[in-house]
Amino acid sequence: MLNVSSNIDAVQKKMARMSKKLRYAENEAINQSAKYAAKVQQSRAKATFDRPTPYLLGGIYNPKTKLGFVGVFSTFRTLRAELIPGGPRGSFREGGKRINDTLRLQSMGGTRTPDKRALVVPVSPQAKNKYGNLPRGKIKKLLATPGVVSLGRKDGGLPPGIYRRLKGGRLKMLVAYEPQARYQRMFDYHRIGRRAFSQVIEDRTRKAVAEEMKNL
Repeated sequence: MLNVSSNIDAVQKKMARMSKKLRYAENEAINQSAKYAAKVQQSRAKATFDRPTPYLLGGIYNPKTKLGFVGVFSTFRTLRAELIPGGPRGSFREGGKRINDTLRLQSMGGTRTPDKRALVVPVSPQAKNKYGNLPRGKIKKLLATPGVVSLGRKDGGLPPGIYRRLKGGRLKMLVAYEPQARYQRMFDYHRIGRRAFSQVIEDRTRKAVAEEMKNL
């Protein structure tokens, strides 16, 4: 008599576990590759921009967060990560929106228009911080300083802005009021990210799969 049996149930269970582990590995590889891409983007931003603020750089890559990159993490269900500068978990606060808008203009070029009447642009070193920007509350402090006034076209045809009155009646512009600002492409955020991601995803996937299969 010949007895024949099958262990197909055990094989199917093992294949199910394998499929699950492969998905975990893919998820890990995507997140680690996105982290690397964001780190490269931040490094390139440091090299491209003139004295970028820590706030701007942290809006690209933040090592204090769970995975470093700013945006939406990949999960076991989605297997998709999104790099969104200034938008952790894909949502924006006021500061994050400024970061995103700044990088969009630097990456794609375009024209920035003011939310209110004009863009406020620091001209004199006295109006700038160490990053070359206008500090929060600086306008109010300047206008509260003796000899500092806000003038415009109606005041002798002067370019609109904030001026300091010097000896002899001369005026020194501290801050300019501009109707718009034009940006040229100088930081290809998307190309840098795609290239960095593609450089490491294969290796990250191979390592993640090997790690998951250890305990299959």
